[in-house]
Amino acid sequence: MQVGDQVRMKYQMFWYLKSNRHISYTEEPATVITAGSHMMEVMWPDGTIDRRDKDFFEVIDEVR
Repeated sequence: MQVGDQVRMKYQMFWYLKSNRHISYTEEPATVITAGSHMMEVMWPDGTIDRRDKDFFEVIDEVR
């Protein structure tokens, strides 16, 4: 994943996050702001920025 990529949560994360009240599953696309080796910051359509684990997401549109 690179900065600028469009990502969304993997469907399998619904079941993983079902028991976690602090992180909710969503199918909304997000934009990668910063990307490290395991963590990244994403911006949601409403403008909020979250720091999340890369393993929770899949790329839906890559920046060339």
